[in-house]
Amino acid sequence: MKIKKINLTKQLKTNNKRIHQYKSLNLSIKKLKYPKKYLDLQMKPLSRFPVLPLILFLCCLTNIRLIGQNASIFGTISNEKELLPYANLLIEGQNRGTTSDEAGAFRLDALAAGTYTLLASYVGYANQTVEVVLGAGEQVRVDVVLLPAEELEAVVVTGTLKPTYVSDSPIKEQSH
Repeated sequence: MKIKKINLTKQLKTNNKRIHQYKSLNLSIKKLKYPKKYLDLQMKPLSRFPVLPLILFLCCLTNIRLIGQNASIFGTISNEKELLPYANLLIEGQNRGTTSDEAGAFRLDALAAGTYTLLASYVGYANQTVEVVLGAGEQVRVDVVLLPAEELEAVVVTGTLKPTYVSDSPIKEQSH
């Protein structure tokens, strides 16, 4: 077996050079690094700033702005003498409407600016249409007056206890 002689001094000098090179390289890297307070901001931006409250605030601000631009229509529905409770009011072309309250008053809120055709109806009265032009955030009063409907023809309903056919009935159907 051969014994290998190692020159320790030469190896130590070589190792010391490497260590010194690594140390100087490490120091130069440390000089380029940011201070710790900047590293925290870069590593955790969401934990430093309250993001959720900021998002909620912006959503609320947007909703408030949109609410401020909504227009509304209000008023009453009446005949020539008195207010009509529970009359119907529909916006034509839309699936939207309202009913007047017991005092005959109605209100339609949250409408966008534009032109609307309102259709008012009540049992026993002819339907009435009204056109309304709304601006952004505007409130318009509309008072609708319904006129009595034309007289309806009388309808006769008869019945018996025994089954009968229409052809056997003494009352015949009349054509108009």
